[in-house]
Amino acid sequence: MRRPVYETQTQWKMQENVRDILSRDYEVFMTPKFYPWDYLFLDDGEAVAAGEYKRRKATYAQLRYWGGLKLSYNKWESGMRFCQHTGLEYWLLIELDGIFVTELWRAIFTERSDFLKVGIFGRKDRNDPQDTEPCVIIPMANFYLMETIDLPLIR
Repeated sequence: MRRPVYETQTQWKMQENVRDILSRDYEVFMTPKFYPWDYLFLDDGEAVAAGEYKRRKATYAQLRYWGGLKLSYNKWESGMRFCQHTGLEYWLLIELDGIFVTELWRAIFTERSDFLKVGIFGRKDRNDPQDTEPCVIIPMANFYLMETIDLPLIR
């Protein structure tokens, strides 16, 4: 039996909105739906980084208080393999919702890091045991604000 897919059209549209913002500086290729990360960034047709996008209904301060951003270990491992095999960067892009503002943050990785913690992350409200998995917990100090978004992004 195949695992359910929880990504919605709205989430796909949000990912496209972020691509549009980033395409001011890079050519942004959105990878196929079941690829391990979301984007490949190119400059003059040459790849410079791979990237994963996540949206959280939390602020930077809340995530910092909770210990950092939790990301699937599989996604993290795929990004680190990309760095090792190509010598390029892996970008983790997070869109955070505050009360009145949405912000786009980026962390840039080039190699494995000693500062990461490993834990368990997932949702239990779907009654799907496959929706809980090992994760890395990335401290918020690794993220840098890219943009405050005043565009009415799809929610």
